[in-house]
Amino acid sequence: MIFGVALVVALACLLGDRRRALPASRWRATGSPWAWLACGALATLANYAVLSALPALMRAPLPGDAATHGAVCAAIARDGLPHGWVDTFEGGFPIAVHYPLVGWSLVVALLRMGISVEIAVHAVGLGATLATPVVAVFAARSAGARPVAALSGAVVLAWLAPFYFYQGGWEVYLMRGLLSQAVAWPLAVLAGWGLASRRAPPWFAPLTAVLFVAAHPQVAIGSMLVMFAGVVAAWDRAALVRYARAAIASCAVAAAQFAPGVRGLRVPFGWPPAEDWKMFGFPPERLIAHAADGSLMDDGRAPVISLLWLFATAALLAFARRRAARVALAVMAATAALTLGGRALTHMGALGAALLSFIQPMRIFSMVPLAAALCVVVAAEELLAGAKPLERRIPWTRRGVHAAAWLGLALGARLAMPARVAFVRDVLDCKHTAEGACRDYDRADVEEVRSWLPSLDRGRLDFQMEDLPGVALPPDRWAFSRGVIFASGVPLGNSSGVGAHVGVNQVAFSRLRVAESGSATRAEALGVRFVLHRAGHGPAPGSGWSLRRAGERYALSERVGGTDTIGVGCVTHAIAGSDPALRTAFIDGLKERPWFVAEPRSLWAIERSTGAASTREVASDGCSADGATVAEARREPGAYEATVDAPAPVDVVIRASAYETWRVRVDGVEAPVRAVAPGFPSVRVPAGRHRIEAVASLPRWYFVGLAIAGVIVIGCCRRRPLAWPAAWRWPRRAASGG
Repeated sequence: MIFGVALVVALACLLGDRRRALPASRWRATGSPWAWLACGALATLANYAVLSALPALMRAPLPGDAATHGAVCAAIARDGLPHGWVDTFEGGFPIAVHYPLVGWSLVVALLRMGISVEIAVHAVGLGATLATPVVAVFAARSAGARPVAALSGAVVLAWLAPFYFYQGGWEVYLMRGLLSQAVAWPLAVLAGWGLASRRAPPWFAPLTAVLFVAAHPQVAIGSMLVMFAGVVAAWDRAALVRYARAAIASCAVAAAQFAPGVRGLRVPFGWPPAEDWKMFGFPPERLIAHAADGSLMDDGRAPVISLLWLFATAALLAFARRRAARVALAVMAATAALTLGGRALTHMGALGAALLSFIQPMRIFSMVPLAAALCVVVAAEELLAGAKPLERRIPWTRRGVHAAAWLGLALGARLAMPARVAFVRDVLDCKHTAEGACRDYDRADVEEVRSWLPSLDRGRLDFQMEDLPGVALPPDRWAFSRGVIFASGVPLGNSSGVGAHVGVNQVAFSRLRVAESGSATRAEALGVRFVLHRAGHGPAPGSGWSLRRAGERYALSERVGGTDTIGVGCVTHAIAGSDPALRTAFIDGLKERPWFVAEPRSLWAIERSTGAASTREVASDGCSADGATVAEARREPGAYEATVDAPAPVDVVIRASAYETWRVRVDGVEAPVRAVAPGFPSVRVPAGRHRIEAVASLPRWYFVGLAIAGVIVIGCCRRRPLAWPAAWRWPRRAASGG
């Protein structure tokens, strides 16, 4: 039925257009400033479901990944980035390499002003999401659309109820807390605005593209590819020049910020085990089925957005000879092709693997609602423009079309708003989580546990990750969703939030399993000193743990003896292979038995080679950890220090994520570093008493690269391109007489 109505709309547009009878819209914005202010206000009110509950939402616990982001931001606000390293989770990671800083920088700025973590993260995430429809309205106005057309596109973004969380929208944020994606959404609209609008100053498109790629490089790269299709369809030299400026500026910043780190992104870094669709995108038949039944963007709701999108696409097909319609259709087609074509790239060998490393179909998925909004704006504008000439033959045609557009928006609001208000009410009542069910909790228990954590002074704190029979509230979900992690006085041993994980190390820490035998030795091998767990589900008595604090529902256990984030041992085995082979071997080994964290003093060296992974025994060379002692001194993030006293040569392991920029000094002299499983740096020291200092740093020439990228951006933002100084130009040859 829906497709039948859409077909009728398309035929009506074709008959009304008659291919030559109606002139193409000139896209000159009409309406008074008051009309546009009213339009902006209506775009804001389209988010009434969130705005009406905003005070309560701002005080609500951070959802999913937002809590992980908040913990990292709190650490940065407290300690800064003296070495460009964050040690909040697992073994830590280099900040400039591992994650974009735009969203985190905004949150840190609010934290420095004294705002709480929860409110700061919500202010950035929800603020960016709610601002996107309003930004879309004024972007459409700058492009020349009418108020009702601009508002029609804005409601697509305001009422989005997506099939999957990569699509974006405030419902996704409230359930999953994707902070960087939320920040990238309005920047995507601004970047498209800068490319489409002739009124924008020369610096606007390059600058917004730079901010876009710095906020979320995967989304930005995919979006810029989609926008290129629109620029080509426009067949406009000025738009192509604006795109070239934006692409050069954003590529320069992306290369300077991420390329030096990506070059050394080897084990333990890289994606942890995940379903194929997270890397290659959903199978086409799955997305097509959801688009056909209206659940792609109206999941569990009246198909308001789906109908707008469908009717708009039908109208655009009828108006395909018009430039704006061609652009919108090209953007939609490119979005669909890049989203659905990920699996085709897997059949292209090394080239396909290289393309998938920076063209991620599931990140381009976030462009679907933005492309749909563009289609709705263009279709509405073209229909409104086409109604004006018809008024000569059919009186009141233009006003009738306007009235129908406003009536359609009012009807859409009537259908869309109740379900969205109910969704927010359910969020506040804890009826919706990422898993679809509420896990209630006792606030008194939360406050009690929070009071235990600030006094922790060494090692790492781990949350018991495995689901336990008969336990309604796994401690990891409770801890991350209720904000307990913000109270820890030491780094955390695990993370359930994307953005803080470090590939193999994430899997290693998740296999701690404190209730099983040997957990104390595994914890020492990972630098974990404390474990928070449910009462009665912790380590067995006499298993190397002692009970530090206990409540009615939760308990905190402390490992007895051993070392913390700096340990000693001897390399007894080596494992060699290509990076993919090593990653597979480590993850498979952790699934079966944690062989390289089962004994903290037996180390496995990591060697890089080609082909499949292979293992061999290594001669001791007199190495022995017997009698060795470690006196560790706490340092700032990215730095470790200890005094090691050993009667024989020994390998000292720094239990932080191995990265090429670690520099380890023994008694002030830099020592050669080698990686040991699951992915920690290590050095060999001779017998005796030695001072060990390990310090991380940013990649070499990192700031030089950023400075060069800054010069390129400035050049792209100038009204006229930068030219060589006259003194540097190659002299012209004098014209010869004839």
